[in-house]
Amino acid sequence: FRQADGSINRKYGGTGLGLSISKELTSMLNGSMNVSSMPEKGSTFTLSIPLNEETHDNEDQNKTKLTALIVEDNEMESFAICNVLQKQGYNCLTAFGVSEAMESLSANKVHALILDLNLPDGNGKEVLKYVKESPYYTDISIIIYTSSDLNRQESELLESYSNLVIKKENKSILNLQQETLHFLQSRSMVKTEISKTSLDGAAQILQLKGKNILIVDDDERNIYALSNTLEGRDMNIFSATNGMDALEKLRLNPEIDLILMDVMMPEMDGMATTKIIRSSNSKKRIPIIAVTAKAMKDDREMCLEAGMDEYVTKPIDTNQLLLVMNSFFE
Repeated sequence: FRQADGSINRKYGGTGLGLSISKELTSMLNGSMNVSSMPEKGSTFTLSIPLNEETHDNEDQNKTKLTALIVEDNEMESFAICNVLQKQGYNCLTAFGVSEAMESLSANKVHALILDLNLPDGNGKEVLKYVKESPYYTDISIIIYTSSDLNRQESELLESYSNLVIKKENKSILNLQQETLHFLQSRSMVKTEISKTSLDGAAQILQLKGKNILIVDDDERNIYALSNTLEGRDMNIFSATNGMDALEKLRLNPEIDLILMDVMMPEMDGMATTKIIRSSNSKKRIPIIAVTAKAMKDDREMCLEAGMDEYVTKPIDTNQLLLVMNSFFE
């Protein structure tokens, strides 16, 4: 998929990233996606997904499988997550409300719980409380998946009771599938390896704590998502929606420690903005990381030539981004 206008400062945004994700997700569901498009007329997308797919696992195989319970009232999302887990050899159970989830947890040994907080017959926190108070679920992996707006106190509380909290605004179904598989597969790791990973992560956050970060992106939804992620790790956030605004924010806030720069922006794109920053007489060289969906072969080299220090592609992997950011303060 590509834009008719391929320049990085074009009037209309979008790179086809959402379409690429949709195509990959469709493929995971054994479906197909086609498009017909005409200039000035519009585009028609056709999505075909099989409704039923039988599995032929024998009882011995089922005994060795790990089991995941998906508590989600959106049937399409629940099916998509369950489908990819089954293809990886896991047993998959689904529940569409609190009562169904309680019944399933009581009748089965569940190794991983993917829990939506907003359920039709109650709050997902009831399920979370049940699991935490049960002596049978001391080692369960818990992923909370929600569209609720959480304040910092609520986020910290949920994080203390779970392995991961994913907001639906920030992550696609594809991301959730990948995170869920990661947690299930990591259950075979020994405790010393898990402890080392946790310590490394804590050290990483300490390095970034208190840093002043400027996010430059013409899409306010991206700014919101990144701000939530970084503020939750005690960073101070400044934001700008275009290159000119970014230059003004830098002038008014010389304490800024690092810039996350979108490449494709109207009026003044990220590369032009970076060149102006680098041509200034400032004695302080601020690290600039390109954060962009523009992921062609030579894009990284072009960003580095413009004066950027590193390159991260969308959709953003939070751990990767934190590692890259942290590398400038070690």
